[in-house]
Amino acid sequence: MTTAEKEMLSKAEFIKRMKAIHAKYSVMSTKFMKEFVAGEVPIEGLKGFAVSHWYLCDRGAYGEIEEVWTFRNQPEELLHSTAENVVGEIGYLPDGLAPHPSLAKGLCYGLGMTDEEIEETEVVPEMLLFTENGQRHRGVDEYSQGTMRGAYGIIEMDSAVSCTAIGKALMEKYGLDETTAKYFIAHGYRDIDHSNTNLEITADKARTREEQDAALKIAEAAMKSRHRLYSAYRTYYAEAG
Repeated sequence: MTTAEKEMLSKAEFIKRMKAIHAKYSVMSTKFMKEFVAGEVPIEGLKGFAVSHWYLCDRGAYGEIEEVWTFRNQPEELLHSTAENVVGEIGYLPDGLAPHPSLAKGLCYGLGMTDEEIEETEVVPEMLLFTENGQRHRGVDEYSQGTMRGAYGIIEMDSAVSCTAIGKALMEKYGLDETTAKYFIAHGYRDIDHSNTNLEITADKARTREEQDAALKIAEAAMKSRHRLYSAYRTYYAEAG
């Protein structure tokens, strides 16, 4: 039976399959995250992670600003939720948080890094691939854009879990203060809302079984890429894992 001949999944079943993809590829199963939450990552590993993560936050903002424009013809609620996410990233929500790239860079400074050291620290190659994959689904036609926002956005479900764990470990295992861990503390709760929005968008935008299967495929590719990235963070101090 071809994809076109299959019956559409119910909204509940579709979201269930999305969540199953997250559970299968969550970065919490990587050696890096297991060691991170246990307080076992050495300083060079923490610094490497901090720089690569700051790179993601800094470069990712450009694509998200573009995303608002590509949603201009979407329903008002969808456009507003997209814009709110971007406004938060660049520090203009009334919650008082600084631009998120600045919050992410705060971890570098909290670890005692200078601007020169940050500049000299290489970003893991997997980060470059991860950010490139994200851009592939931006700025395209309206349906694909909606699918990207929901399906690729499943990583925010994983981000909510990993950021909560990282923020807690930074303070309890590595002795850093709340200001240094602020990015991760904030995203531990913010990305829960983002991920729920993303799932709803995908479920509503995919109107055929073929579109549902395409969205699930994008989601799985995104989670695999994120899992490889977090495995690669370990190369700052050991073998990937």
